[in-house]
Amino acid sequence: EADKDMSGMLSWDEFEEHLTNPKVSAYFASFELDVSHAHRLFKLLDVDGSGQVSSDEFLDGCRRLKGTAKNIDVNMLVYEVSRMSEQVSVLMESMMNMMNSTTA
Repeated sequence: EADKDMSGMLSWDEFEEHLTNPKVSAYFASFELDVSHAHRLFKLLDVDGSGQVSSDEFLDGCRRLKGTAKNIDVNMLVYEVSRMSEQVSVLMESMMNMMNSTTA
């Protein structure tokens, strides 16, 4: 129902629009998830970083995030640290390449 383009994936726009449905809000409430942080929630559900959420990512993510707001905050921190770690790795590789090219 939320997958408007029938792609089998849920985009942020589709996700955001679907959150206005009272049944969806009730579903998230049953998992003790706060939909007021919907964009953060979507990022956490989008495990592969594709900008879309598969049904598996959605269900697994909701189960993983079940609990109080503290649980979602911790998971958001894990996400942010992982993202920053990737950025640092790219920066380090770039610096190593620059150093190698100046010494060659």
